[in-house]
Amino acid sequence: MKLRTLLPALLALIAFGQTQRPIQLADILAWKRIQAPAVSDNGEWFAYRLAPSEGDAEVVVRNLTTGKEQRFPIGDPGAAAPAPTDGPPGPPPLAIAAGGASPAFSGDSRWVAFLAYPTEKEAKRLKQTKRPIHAKAVLVELATGKKTEFEKTRRFAFSGEKSTAIALQRYGPEGPPTPPPAAAAAAAGASGTPAVERPSGSDLLLYDLAAGNELNLGNVSEFAFDKHGDWMAWLVDAQDKAGNGVSLRNMSTGAVQNLDHAQAVYKGLSWNEKGTGLAAVRGMDDKAFEDKLYTLVAFRDFGSSSGPSKTVYDPKSDQSFPAGMTISATRNPSWRDDLSAVTFGIHEVKPKKNAKDAAAPNNGPTDGEEKDAPAAAPRPPAPPEEPKPDLVIWHWKDPRLQSMQQVQENADKNFSYLSVWRPADQKFVRLADESVRQVTLAPAQKYGVGVDVREYEL
Repeated sequence: MKLRTLLPALLALIAFGQTQRPIQLADILAWKRIQAPAVSDNGEWFAYRLAPSEGDAEVVVRNLTTGKEQRFPIGDPGAAAPAPTDGPPGPPPLAIAAGGASPAFSGDSRWVAFLAYPTEKEAKRLKQTKRPIHAKAVLVELATGKKTEFEKTRRFAFSGEKSTAIALQRYGPEGPPTPPPAAAAAAAGASGTPAVERPSGSDLLLYDLAAGNELNLGNVSEFAFDKHGDWMAWLVDAQDKAGNGVSLRNMSTGAVQNLDHAQAVYKGLSWNEKGTGLAAVRGMDDKAFEDKLYTLVAFRDFGSSSGPSKTVYDPKSDQSFPAGMTISATRNPSWRDDLSAVTFGIHEVKPKKNAKDAAAPNNGPTDGEEKDAPAAAPRPPAPPEEPKPDLVIWHWKDPRLQSMQQVQENADKNFSYLSVWRPADQKFVRLADESVRQVTLAPAQKYGVGVDVREYEL
């Protein structure tokens, strides 16, 4: 009796097992996953990117009230290199967080924008012909589905909560290829001056969402809107540093003013959370160091009749600032919410090996030397570099595991010690040091939390 009962069940189980098939490679490649989900501020729209592990993807925009969907092919996101970011690891500045490669809604929930790329086939053809692969920005009006495309755009951002405009940053000019390090070093040694830096600025298109008008701003390296969308600030990085500085535009009147300018490189532009304070760092070359030495420039009192006030902190003129260090360009400076202090990072700078020789004055020939000595014979050309073996050696004194050193290599290069500058009493305070390297500010920046994991590492 039991055998008669179990036999049909066993046959049914075998039949069910025969309907299942093992997963194949084609199934894995065809599998699509949801990426970069975003919800509009009014809660009526939901957008996400639907992409396979390799190949062409699409952006899906869904009306959560009616359930209607709009789908937009965006090509192969993996074909193009990610847009470069000037900010440090961690939360990016507002302009980047609001845009980039992910779908982003405008503050008034009337528009959505995202980046599109060449298809997988087009990308392969461009790579074979050694042509650059550029993304483009796609702007969609949600009520009508009207689509507007902006070619050669690497990042974008809506203008804060008001979202009267969208800023679209284009790719930089395709200049000549950068010479190899050996050639660059030889050229620098022959001339006695460092190699010329290529500017990072490119065209920035400011598009009026209501009128459809366009305004082009040149040589922009970074840009950022304040939280409310009243102001747009940007950094200029031009050829030969001509006109480099910090500029500000009133989004209501269109008035533009220059906040700071110098023959220097500006980086780390960022607004504080409330949008009441703006800060950046200004870097200049120094004969004694291989790295640039940076100065803090910060602004507040926006909207006042006298214009924004400027605060400048130069570590070289502060005896309390640690020797052999400078302000970091890889951590964005930021005002506290109450505008009482500015936070930033500091890191060590590498001195030049021939710093003493470079600083020593040349007073002409000494006694016993010929005044008209013959010129030294030119050096023979350097032999071509031999291919190096693919061998990676990590620091044996580092307490972290080798795999962890590899994962955190980029973070180590960009590491900086959190510090604070208080303009009211002209005081510098270092919050992180070698004893506690990781310090994070709590909300409202009234307290800092230090973390030390060395006792728990393997």
